[in-house]
Amino acid sequence: MATTDRPEGWRPYDQSIREGRIHLREWRRHAGLSQEELARRLGVRHSAISRWENGKRPITLDQLACIAKEVIPGRDAGLAVVTLFQRPPPAPSAEPAQSDEDGREIAELWAELTPEKRQLLREIVRLLRAL
Repeated sequence: MATTDRPEGWRPYDQSIREGRIHLREWRRHAGLSQEELARRLGVRHSAISRWENGKRPITLDQLACIAKEVIPGRDAGLAVVTLFQRPPPAPSAEPAQSDEDGREIAELWAELTPEKRQLLREIVRLLRAL
């Protein structure tokens, strides 16, 4: 296969950004970072961040990985890049944060379930998330 051949469905990253397939701006804002702050951390100009977010400047996978590590901390770089493609950041919740007591109760209930009931519960939660 020649080096100019591309797999079917392949799109440059900047085209994917324009199509809303990469959520750079949303994740940056979710992380509480301005374009200037992210640019400072990456060692680039803030105009580069703006152009990447708008799909007006080509972006490499290495650059995406660096951005992902900054806006989605605590994740493996590869997983963070995949997350940029998969979905926008979660919307802020109006519900109060779960307490440690709630977490313990959920863990105790989970431990009592059979494997079949655990699988059923997973499916129910997935359906609820889709609503």
